[in-house]
Amino acid sequence: MKETLSEQEIHDLRLQSNPRYRWKFFTQQLIAKFDEWNFSKTVDYINSYSGNNPPLYYRRISETKFIVFNHWNFNSKYRDGFDCWLAIYKNEKEIGKKQPHNLQQIILDFRFDRHLPLIEQYLN
Repeated sequence: MKETLSEQEIHDLRLQSNPRYRWKFFTQQLIAKFDEWNFSKTVDYINSYSGNNPPLYYRRISETKFIVFNHWNFNSKYRDGFDCWLAIYKNEKEIGKKQPHNLQQIILDFRFDRHLPLIEQYLN
């Protein structure tokens, strides 16, 4: 008798056994969360967070303070990730075009499943 696996079981098995699949899934999951949390997206044209003009996902948390995620190595199929920062900008238009006036690291290599408590206060 042949047993077939459900889509969820296949997904769970891949998460456990395939590092590339797991990494891609977690990256897509975090980008979907940025949409859910009403983050905006731009490009870091001046490489103020990392090289290669990474995408920046950000959200205003006060008049001049923003929570910012840079997606480093975003073109890599095997090793990319997100760093999380608090940044001060004069206005939103400066993000990705000018250096932040102040930059405070929250966490490098942010992992949604581990580090969410570090940013929850900025999501409400």
